[in-house]
Amino acid sequence: GATMKRGRRAAAPPHTTGPTRSTKTNWQITTPLGVTLQGNYGRHDFAYVAPTGDAEAGTQIYLRLLGETAVDFYRIKDGQLGAPEPWRRCEFKS
Repeated sequence: GATMKRGRRAAAPPHTTGPTRSTKTNWQITTPLGVTLQGNYGRHDFAYVAPTGDAEAGTQIYLRLLGETAVDFYRIKDGQLGAPEPWRRCEFKS
């Protein structure tokens, strides 16, 4: 799956996909393809633009954390939040 790490903080851009809140920019995510890119991190969400080479290249992606094992995945098109695609953590079995 994707991994995230914090980069330096910068001023947050206007946020159009949810209520006004604190957003940290320049957080990094590493996609399953191994591409590391910058994104905007809120306490329970993360937004980024899919990189070149990705199936979603150029698409703004918004992830909203619902709990420890659940995330809703959204695509933003023309400034409009699309329908959520639920993601669930895989159950680990040894």
